[in-house]
Amino acid sequence: MRAANDFSKLAQQFASAMNSISNSASSVPAPTSLTGTTAVTSSAALSATGTVRIAATDQSGNLVSYGDLDLSSYSTVGDLLRFMNGLLSHRLLDAAHTGLLLKPRLATARPGNEQALGFGVRTWPDGAVSVGHGGGAPGMNGELMYFPKTGYFVVVLANQDPPAATELADFIVGVLPAKPGN
Repeated sequence: MRAANDFSKLAQQFASAMNSISNSASSVPAPTSLTGTTAVTSSAALSATGTVRIAATDQSGNLVSYGDLDLSSYSTVGDLLRFMNGLLSHRLLDAAHTGLLLKPRLATARPGNEQALGFGVRTWPDGAVSVGHGGGAPGMNGELMYFPKTGYFVVVLANQDPPAATELADFIVGVLPAKPGN
């Protein structure tokens, strides 16, 4: 209960600060406040656009650091699963073109890895094969893996520098139940 109250206070302070910033930068008479609520759940897709700046100040109000978030570059686990399900069910491409997209074409410097068209194809030590895509940048890392023989998906998204999601995805693959057909 206390956490909910603390979060509510933080949200009110954030809204007040955003109103103040918005009002001070307006070239026309600005509204006196910005209000509204939106419920967000873990399954809700992000429906925002633009850039959000998160800033930290010291006790005197001096800027200590800040970061800009480009909201167009965010995905959820559900977004990635919907994409892969659409691809694999041939709603995005027909079967022939999906096969061409996922077909290994080039060996990489990492043993057991090959490159398809935008997808990595990896053969694991136990013989399992996954198709997926991963990557990251400072503050974000993601991995998407699909195991065609079993139908397993592994999706990990992290708000941390690489290789946070990559290492967790590799761990998850290592503890998956026996992979039939391998």
